[in-house]
Amino acid sequence: MLWLEGAGERALCAGGDIVALYQAMTTAPAGEGSDAEALEDFFATRYFTAEYRLDHRLHTFPKPLLVWGGGIVMGGGMGLFTGGSERVVTETSRLAMPEVSIGLYPDVGASWLLNRLPRGLGEYLGVTGAQLNARDALDLGIATRLIPDGEREALKQALCDGEFGRHPMRHLGRVLSAFEHRELAPPGQVAPLFDHLQQLVAGQEVQQSCQQILDDPQARKDCNAWLHANRERLASGCPSSPHLVFRMLSRHRHSSLAEAFRDELTLSVRCCLGTELAEGVRALLIDKDKQPQWAYRGIAEVSEEYIDGFFAPLWEEDEHPLADL
Repeated sequence: MLWLEGAGERALCAGGDIVALYQAMTTAPAGEGSDAEALEDFFATRYFTAEYRLDHRLHTFPKPLLVWGGGIVMGGGMGLFTGGSERVVTETSRLAMPEVSIGLYPDVGASWLLNRLPRGLGEYLGVTGAQLNARDALDLGIATRLIPDGEREALKQALCDGEFGRHPMRHLGRVLSAFEHRELAPPGQVAPLFDHLQQLVAGQEVQQSCQQILDDPQARKDCNAWLHANRERLASGCPSSPHLVFRMLSRHRHSSLAEAFRDELTLSVRCCLGTELAEGVRALLIDKDKQPQWAYRGIAEVSEEYIDGFFAPLWEEDEHPLADL
């Protein structure tokens, strides 16, 4: 089997990669014709193709794959975590796809993954960047086990000492069950609000859904802190990002994982060539003034033509960098 964990105490979190991407976006020269094509290939090759190829490999890996998700699991880390056949959270886990805050959208396969959640939940998580705790991740099927942080090394040793034999998944399940303690999960935030969240989003257009989230009376700070934090994240986030979230989830309602990754590669490179991602990263991670100057003042002002431009193909189908997935 394979064991995957993050380096350091922040678990699986891609903030440093985003900063490096910002530096490339702000120093790479803009160009036309062949220069523009070179710039597109630069971002595709250096920042996304290898990552998406790895994520797809994890999802299709033939051996048992355990991903340890203690601590923060966000952004690109979610692409690694969700590829595991066993996805372990701990009592300290916090999971999210908060790309709306920086002018991006949930990628790393989330266009496929969020569609596997109950109706409306994927859209809600995508446009609010809501943080999930261990109980939420288990309730939604994003995680498969809860094992305490302090048991990590003992679990590794138990797996090394075991005999996998001809039925590795069965053996892995027995070992993991001996270490599992779901009762240590904090109270769920999503399950008690399941019907409410679906009423806010399910079956509606992006503008109506987002307005209902912003106007939600239950999202007052003195009423529900989790809903309030989600509302505030949407209110301060990039107005075009919710449009990208809804468009991608609609496009990949019935797609394969590989098709979603190919579409995400085009969209991610387009985001690098635009203005919003660079501005969002500047405001939140570089200058840290928390005052991004978005191209649009509100979600309702974002034009369909503007969003359509993000989906213009960059490669012929047989020349796509992920055509072989």
